[in-house]
Amino acid sequence: MKDVEENVEYGSDLLQPIADGFIKTVSRPLTKETATTLRNQFKIPSNCRGFVVPKMNTELWNNLPTRAKVADLRVQQMQQSLSIGLITIANMANEVAKHAKLVPPELKKTLLRLAIDGANILGDQLQLCSARRRNEIKRLINPEYGSICSKQV
Repeated sequence: MKDVEENVEYGSDLLQPIADGFIKTVSRPLTKETATTLRNQFKIPSNCRGFVVPKMNTELWNNLPTRAKVADLRVQQMQQSLSIGLITIANMANEVAKHAKLVPPELKKTLLRLAIDGANILGDQLQLCSARRRNEIKRLINPEYGSICSKQV
């Protein structure tokens, strides 16, 4: 609760057009068509297979109550959005690295550091969502099969 109750400490201002554009992203929902277009636009790089949202075992899925399936699908959608965010950050970092000779060294270092920091935050949330899914499913299955919901399986 401490994380939620703390006062917000603000950082440096962004350029106003940048701030305005990003504020719009959190103040209005995407249309279904726009969300679908964006999801389809960003493919997981073949060497970043860890961005794939984990699939659930079919036998488990088929035996879950409908309410649990709906809840799990919501978390999967959130994971998919986090994954797409990771893909966009990774693509931006890749473009900076590909054009490293055109980018001043300090700017390159700053951009790549920001990309890694942002990716760490999104990646952490992706992992937390997976853990949450496992724990929720574990509660609903026979305890002798609970090991199926471990991170190693």
